[in-house]
Amino acid sequence: MEFLDYLAVFLGCPYLSDLKRCRITRQQADALRALPIHMFEEKSYFEAVQYLTMEAPTSHDIADAKEAVIQALAHKGPVYSDGPEQRAQ
Repeated sequence: MEFLDYLAVFLGCPYLSDLKRCRITRQQADALRALPIHMFEEKSYFEAVQYLTMEAPTSHDIADAKEAVIQALAHKGPVYSDGPEQRAQ
């Protein structure tokens, strides 16, 4: 299974295109961050970034790509797993 397909199932989107309109909760963001990084192939993360942001990934790091996907799904700014003090950093 590809990362995009996983996201669609995880977020209850019947169609892959629904992901572009999906906004995740803080709990969903935390659950995605907790996924083992090697659960999907490297290219799958970068394809997800490209699909959701309509831009090429800015980093070649899988963890950065995974976070870019989470932020793209957050839509209205960063979703933090920690308290407000984390936001100021």
